[in-house]
Amino acid sequence: MLLVDDSAAVRSGLSALLDSVGGFTVVGQCADGAECVEAAKRREPHVIVMDAAMPGVDGVAATVRLLAAVPGSRVLFLTSSVSGDTVRGAHAAGAVGYLSKSAPPDEVVDAIRRVASGGTAWSPAAAAALGRER
Repeated sequence: MLLVDDSAAVRSGLSALLDSVGGFTVVGQCADGAECVEAAKRREPHVIVMDAAMPGVDGVAATVRLLAAVPGSRVLFLTSSVSGDTVRGAHAAGAVGYLSKSAPPDEVVDAIRRVASGGTAWSPAAAAALGRER
């Protein structure tokens, strides 16, 4: 798994959460979308947990580039904003899930597990922004 967020505290906290529940291997952490694409090419992670708003290459643009380079990867957005435009952009880019950073830790872990096992993980707010239930 690759963790992508411009906040080192968020990356560190998410990594600690995943370590505490077990069953996950974090192969890298990236601070921006461009770094993420390069890391994904080298490490070929199965799951990428992606922030939307980052300096330089944002999460949506990074997802497009990432999935073109490593098409087997699965992207789950974990971000502060659940704006309709960003959710629709993430979906169009190929993301398979979208959660708010305010989601409880057990929901985040469950979403990552669903995405890792081939499912999707759209929060109710994200599904509403897409105009459908998921």
